[in-house]
Amino acid sequence: MKSAALLGSAAYLTAVCHLNSPLGYLYLILSAIGLLLYGFDKHQARRNGRRIPERYLHLTALFGGWAGAWLGRHFFRHKTAKTRFTAVFRLTVAVNIAITIALLIYSSEFLPIPKD
Repeated sequence: MKSAALLGSAAYLTAVCHLNSPLGYLYLILSAIGLLLYGFDKHQARRNGRRIPERYLHLTALFGGWAGAWLGRHFFRHKTAKTRFTAVFRLTVAVNIAITIALLIYSSEFLPIPKD
């Protein structure tokens, strides 16, 4: 599953970067933040420290950091057994992908079409 998470995340980020560099770079930064948040939260969970609220993990995914969050979930084996969390996470991924597609299709600002 780790290899699928890595390949899926990399493919998505590569596609968005290719289609729209600024949006792709934003998602790349948010994905790095998502990966770090999951790693930190797992670290805190192991030592019974102060945890990151789940809503912040979901918001990071919703705003474009889901690729790194997905990788972090599997790499750190964090939040993978929680059924409700997984369902909400999948929903945030679907919503983000739908918004990304809408931005790329319907906003000329995001389309890499040369103007005559």
